[in-house]
Amino acid sequence: MSVVISDCPCCKHCYECDSVSEPLKCAAFPEGIPNDYIWGPIDVKTLPECNGGFKYEELTD
Repeated sequence: MSVVISDCPCCKHCYECDSVSEPLKCAAFPEGIPNDYIWGPIDVKTLPECNGGFKYEELTD
């Protein structure tokens, strides 16, 4: 069994959620990041764009 850890929370476009029951959100997906990006086969670091002109940019702070 393998564990997949999303890179989305390490992106500067990712939002802090108000509660643990909220879906993870970002500028590219303000209504919630699709599961394929979080748990699935999509590697956000290699995409030219996630959605809406936004692409993965690692946090620097």
